[in-house]
Amino acid sequence: MSSVFDCRARRLGDDVNTDYIISSARKRETIDAAVLKRYLLEAVNPAFAASVQPGDVLVAGRNFGCGSAMEVAATVILASGIRAVLAQSFARAFFRNAINNGLMPIEIDTSKIREGDRLEIRTPPAPRGLRAPAAPREDSESGSGVGPRAWKRTSAGARASGGGAPRALREDGHVVVTVTVTVTVCDTGATLTAPEWPPIVSDILGAGGLVPYLRREGRFRL
Repeated sequence: MSSVFDCRARRLGDDVNTDYIISSARKRETIDAAVLKRYLLEAVNPAFAASVQPGDVLVAGRNFGCGSAMEVAATVILASGIRAVLAQSFARAFFRNAINNGLMPIEIDTSKIREGDRLEIRTPPAPRGLRAPAAPREDSESGSGVGPRAWKRTSAGARASGGGAPRALREDGHVVVTVTVTVTVCDTGATLTAPEWPPIVSDILGAGGLVPYLRREGRFRL
């Protein structure tokens, strides 16, 4: 996946749980995201769903998507036309559900982004040829190597030198190739860099989610 898209920030706070994203009462009636999208974030702002415009992205604080692990919390955001969520941190189940359904979860410092700010999100193409996902490390939330911070970061020097482009590093005898997402706040000129993704994440998002990725590729291509 390689893309550049302009968007508008819709600000939220910390600990936006899945019941805030779409309430349990609504999910008792249906889990069809195309129906539920009209109730998106109604617990936070009853008028929110009606105010969503093409190009809007959610911008939140810490622990976005905590609570239930139901995928509908991610699919209802996508059904509303929102392609990405920027947050300082994500609940790990939501992070994985977002990727698996083609919703871009960007872990980044959102403290300087305001409601209505114009943003440019840039993702370089996943590299081809020899590549491997970064080595997992313990996730600070769970103690396991499966959370949104489970992929090992490259050094600060290597991150600064790439300008957002994929690059390979020798780390513990393995080649590590990563993809970096950058977000520019157009109103201030500030550029924010998200932690690197393994290319498989970029590929899944580019395919529109895990199921279309496997239909296209037939297997995981690491």
